[in-house]
Amino acid sequence: RVTPRALYRGKRRFTIEKVNLEYQEREGSSLNYFFAVETNGGDVWKIAYNNVQLIWTLEEVWDE
Repeated sequence: RVTPRALYRGKRRFTIEKVNLEYQEREGSSLNYFFAVETNGGDVWKIAYNNVQLIWTLEEVWDE
């Protein structure tokens, strides 16, 4: 099971307070896990994890 706990953007660390949405999509042989998360700064981020490349990517940012 993949669970995001924190993310880093530049030199700033954001603690993930809440996972609002999670789903999976298959792309060829890899499985991408998508999460909409709320951070301690009040922003909402959509992040993705690829289980073959073992990398996280930032998909979207919604700020208040």
